[in-house]
Amino acid sequence: MFKSIILLMILLIMTCGQNEKMLVLKKENSGQQIEVKSQQEFQIVLDANPTTGYTWTLIDTIPTIKTSLQNSQFTKSSDLLGAPGQQIFSFKANFTGKMEIRFIYHRQWEKNAAPIDSYSVKIEVKK
Repeated sequence: MFKSIILLMILLIMTCGQNEKMLVLKKENSGQQIEVKSQQEFQIVLDANPTTGYTWTLIDTIPTIKTSLQNSQFTKSSDLLGAPGQQIFSFKANFTGKMEIRFIYHRQWEKNAAPIDSYSVKIEVKK
């Protein structure tokens, strides 16, 4: 019994202060309001196929969105030429308050063409 208590205490000490599990938002979260803590990191993962010329573009409506965007990357679903994948945007909530993050899926060079898809999520950052 004593060993179990000590083992439990060691486990609790080891897990204290570790980062929370990464919050991952996907297409099905579009239109939702999500609550995160200040300084929490989260990702928005959207299906994409840049070989067709289409990519997700962040529509910068509030300056804090741009400063909270840590990076973006594309991961392919396979090594086949032209394979689709996912475009991943990583954010850090380095402010408090509410904001809306919006993306459009389009070909950047087609200035007069409407986007073929869009995504938006409302984020509320609390202390």
